[in-house]
Amino acid sequence: MIKITQIEVDGMPLRTQECRSTLRGLFSFDRQVVTIETLNDGAIFGRSKTSSKLPVLNTIIHGGPQTMLDINAVLSTNREKDFVITTREMGKLHFKADVQNRAISTTARAITCQLLMADPYIYEEEPQSIKLGSLYSTGVIFGAGHGVKFGEGYGVVFGAATGAGGILINRGNTVAYPVITIEGPCSGIVVENKTTKEVIEITLALDEDDLLIIDCRPETRGVYLNGERVQNAKTGAGWIKCLPGENVFGFGRNSVVNKQHCTVSLQARWL
Repeated sequence: MIKITQIEVDGMPLRTQECRSTLRGLFSFDRQVVTIETLNDGAIFGRSKTSSKLPVLNTIIHGGPQTMLDINAVLSTNREKDFVITTREMGKLHFKADVQNRAISTTARAITCQLLMADPYIYEEEPQSIKLGSLYSTGVIFGAGHGVKFGEGYGVVFGAATGAGGILINRGNTVAYPVITIEGPCSGIVVENKTTKEVIEITLALDEDDLLIIDCRPETRGVYLNGERVQNAKTGAGWIKCLPGENVFGFGRNSVVNKQHCTVSLQARWL
């Protein structure tokens, strides 16, 4: 059972001295979530085989008439609304929903709304991230720009390396898709989720000021170089996903710059 301590709609808090709101049917913990919903891509929403949700928002008014007018004004807007909920177990989460039906009782001083979540997922407010890329704390670097040249643009590094891998935890109860950011200069880029055995190889060579983004999320999926989508930049047709729990990542590249070139960010989500 998830304990919700605050509900906000388009920035308006609905748990104050003036009002008290509850949400029913938001999470799917009260029913069996089948494997195909949590692990596989599909075609209903954002390639998910999970259908839309119909949670119910109940609000009891404790304040004066103006409180009911203010809340009703927010709920009556003809567009999807931004909901932010604060939970004891998972912190702040957010989702989008439209109000399908609204019932107002002036005697009971209550507003009941049937919501429609076309996107059935509830998202973590702040994404988690890890940095990847071998760092050399001892030894020397030979190569382009360091006085010794071993082939065009390549070098040799001597020393102990750390940071090539890391663990990213998907706190949600369903599969989520990472956003991978890679800074130049580097080439021979390989990113792997060792947990799922999924690998992305990039054929581009990045210069000093280049920024490459590999967006694995279904709705914005693609490879972007300095903000522009690029075609045929990666080998293979697959992308990387993160299963609930620990996901072990690895990152490889060719570079004589001693820095962690790769950042993997993940926004966990729940059904």
